[in-house]
Amino acid sequence: MKSYFLSFDLGASSGRAIVTVKEKNSLKLDEVYRFPISTYKKNDTLYWNFSDIILNIKVGLRNAFAKYPKILSVGIDTWGVDYGLISHSGELLSDPISYRDTRGKTVRDEVYNIISYDDLYCKTGIQYMHFNTIYQLAYDVKNNPELLKKADKLLLLPDLIAFFLTGAKRIELTNLSTTNFYDFKKKSIIEELEHLGNLFPEIIYPGETYGIIKTELAKELGIKQIPVVAVCSHDTASAILSIPLPRKHIYISSGTWSLCGTLLKKPITSEMALKENYTNEIGYNHKIRFLKNIMGLWIVNQCQEKWSEEGKRFTYSELERMALASKPFMSFIDPDAPVFAEPGNMPAKIQNYCLVTGQYIPQSIGEIFRCVYQSMAFKYRYVVERLEKIVNYQYKSIVIVGGGSNIALLNQMTSSATKKDVVIGPQEASTLGNALILMLQANVIGSIEEGKKLIKNFIGSEKYSPLQEDEYDRHYQQFCKIIER
Repeated sequence: MKSYFLSFDLGASSGRAIVTVKEKNSLKLDEVYRFPISTYKKNDTLYWNFSDIILNIKVGLRNAFAKYPKILSVGIDTWGVDYGLISHSGELLSDPISYRDTRGKTVRDEVYNIISYDDLYCKTGIQYMHFNTIYQLAYDVKNNPELLKKADKLLLLPDLIAFFLTGAKRIELTNLSTTNFYDFKKKSIIEELEHLGNLFPEIIYPGETYGIIKTELAKELGIKQIPVVAVCSHDTASAILSIPLPRKHIYISSGTWSLCGTLLKKPITSEMALKENYTNEIGYNHKIRFLKNIMGLWIVNQCQEKWSEEGKRFTYSELERMALASKPFMSFIDPDAPVFAEPGNMPAKIQNYCLVTGQYIPQSIGEIFRCVYQSMAFKYRYVVERLEKIVNYQYKSIVIVGGGSNIALLNQMTSSATKKDVVIGPQEASTLGNALILMLQANVIGSIEEGKKLIKNFIGSEKYSPLQEDEYDRHYQQFCKIIER
């Protein structure tokens, strides 16, 4: 007997509606709809076009039910930190502002006047990033007080979508943990935000149900009223849940961002963790995703976008061939340098970085890509070395999941740079982790472990082993000198 589940997986550039078909001991994924995620600028502020997102969610629902009328439930995962404010009458007061907007940089002092950074880290375990929800909210408190007065609840993006589908105002734990205002010891919002009243809704946990799709919406779309289930709504939490490797490992969730970390039973908020800016986000069953954010394929995608504007369009395999044809270890960038975080002419930014750091300036497309991939691999090593010191454990393997897991050249470079075996996990990791919760909630599987066995059969096994270790070691020292200047 077949069972059907619909997952919405939204990334910063595109969203997908994917149906997971479970039959006996096998899984099948069917992408029934893909749509762009768009932003717009208004008064120098970068917004997500949320009405467009909802329109595409509706199309995804309609397409999914047209092909699979027996879908049992829906799950939603997205990126973290961004939110919308809902009025008492149920209206969205403003489109959510994108984390790529810089407004959070302007209010650090306002936050630290209320709670010091050390105390904030001790309570929430979350690394400083200017776009964390607490800084975005502090900006609204300072600059948009009238907007906040009209607000009934603050909903993170997956919860906001669930609200428009069901009418339920809840906030899911794994995404809430990224905000910088969840106290993991007290399991509640930090007391420093109590002056904001009842802005934060009741927490919902993975496996619980927001509610049933609203009657009028079901009629509009011509679909059944099925439950909208809270999955691990932070896409990385869903991605990590899907990894079928049982032993201890490092994971890299490779997409727009590369999230590099490991799973722990308890948070680490030591002095070294604070200094190195590692974060303690919550995963399924309250496991701690101890990790660091690294700028990932955003840099690659921005390069492709610029070249596409110039009429030069390349597939990843074509770019890989050009990179392989280029001389190795000629120049490096720090992927996390602030200059690479914002949109723009990324090839020119890379060349200028190499110029000001006194390196060879990559000229060809292949040279630029080789520079980016080598730099990402070395940054992974840089992050892993510090992680191992903090947790006091030496890992033997790295599991790479997500869209970047199919880039063979980057996978091999990562293995060689880190001197660890690289195991390739599911490319559709977020969707599979999303579907795991849906299958468990519907009693189609008896446990998460049973679901992971299905995923292991689904993805097979692929592994990379280190090559040219001495050469990578030598050039890694050069990379460290460049990024630590």
